[in-house]
Amino acid sequence: MSRKFLEEIPRKEKCKFGHTLVYIPKQKRLRCRKCDRLRHKEYYANNKHKVKSKSRDRQLRYLYGITQEEYNQILFKQKSQCAICGNVSSLVVDHNHETGKVRGLLCKKCNFVLGLVDDKKEILIRGAEYLS
Repeated sequence: MSRKFLEEIPRKEKCKFGHTLVYIPKQKRLRCRKCDRLRHKEYYANNKHKVKSKSRDRQLRYLYGITQEEYNQILFKQKSQCAICGNVSSLVVDHNHETGKVRGLLCKKCNFVLGLVDDKKEILIRGAEYLS
C-alpha cells in the first residue's frame, strides 16, 4: 500500500459505540466488527425463516441441481415418505453419483445402505435372497 493511500484513510479509531474499528482493504474503509456482528444477529433473528430457506435452496442447487420447489414436488409425489421403506423421518436427496441425476428422497438409513453397496443392484438382490 502506498503512503499516499494510507494518509487518505480516516484516523478515527472507535465507532460511535466505542468499539475498535478495523480497516477492510476490499471495501477501502474502516468497519466495526462488533457492530456488524450485532446487526447480522438482529437481521437473522428477524428473518430466520427467509435466511434458512435461501440457504437450503442454494445448497440444493449447488449439490443436486434442483430448486427448493422441485424438492417439494418430489416430497409431495412421495407423500413425504422414504421411497424405499416408507419411513417419514428426515429425508435426504438420493442421486446417481455417475450422472448426478436425482432419483428421489430416502431416509438416512436407506441412503446409507445404498451407499455401502455402491448402488449395485446385484448386491441388493443377493442380500434379499439371503434374507428369505
